[in-house]
Amino acid sequence: MLLPKGLTLSRAAFSNVFHNRLYAGSIVIKADKAEAEIVVKGVHEGLVSEELFAKVQVVARGEKESHGKPKTAKEELPLRGFLECPVCGGNLTGSASRSRNGVKHFYYHCQKGCPTRFRADVANDAFDEWLATVSLKPEHTENYIQLFESMFMKDDDERKKHLARITNEIAKTEDSLVKLGRLYVEGKVDDTDYENLKSSYKDEIAKLRLEKEEHEIDVSETIKGMEFAFSVLSNLQNLWRELDLEGKRILIGSIINGKLLFDGSEYRTKPEGLFIKEMAAIADSHSCSVAGAGLEPTTPGL
Repeated sequence: MLLPKGLTLSRAAFSNVFHNRLYAGSIVIKADKAEAEIVVKGVHEGLVSEELFAKVQVVARGEKESHGKPKTAKEELPLRGFLECPVCGGNLTGSASRSRNGVKHFYYHCQKGCPTRFRADVANDAFDEWLATVSLKPEHTENYIQLFESMFMKDDDERKKHLARITNEIAKTEDSLVKLGRLYVEGKVDDTDYENLKSSYKDEIAKLRLEKEEHEIDVSETIKGMEFAFSVLSNLQNLWRELDLEGKRILIGSIINGKLLFDGSEYRTKPEGLFIKEMAAIADSHSCSVAGAGLEPTTPGL
């Protein structure tokens, strides 16, 4: 269990929540017989930027552009490609070496002559502990959920009003198209005007229908997904320990926007590079009433 509410952990559910374009403020309109699938900008504010969402998808697909994902992934090197060298700023890679007695030891290390080198088990253990410090405090997660729910519901009221206006506009335009047809049959409109007006009305109807689909969002499902995302963000350390290598890499790409800095004993990252910080900024911009409620995660070394 991740929360008292009973949200359970599954790798599929975890993966799905970070593949949902709703969290980047977009909506997918599925393909039909006439139109191909398209992605449109939603009326709701995204929880993450389009750039961060795109990065997470690349990591999930295992493409090289993600963070320099290695050709052969190793369970002992889950952070390979996500670490920045504290000396030269380059990307740390990872590899294994054998001791004289044949025991294999794994290291994260820099390249091109830079001497930076860390034992992988030390860096991995430190990252495990770091996740506990940047996780949302469980006792304050509910505050976040309530705040974002109120944001979504406020937007939903406006969405429903706008949807009603669009529906009315579609009906009026369709009625105008029918009237135009009658006038044409009665000989009151010539061929040229009829074709021009008919084309104009149809274009307007198509535009309005697209806008209507964009506003037809199931807010309840969005809120459920958001609650699950917050449950993940309040249990990062436990989740990290349960996931396999692929899941761990998705998790890192989901919460870090940039690179991690490890100095040999502790982790550092830029405040704007942490997804939780982005969410805190969104919350702060929408409400001052929760100030001092402990929404900001503990982030030593930032």
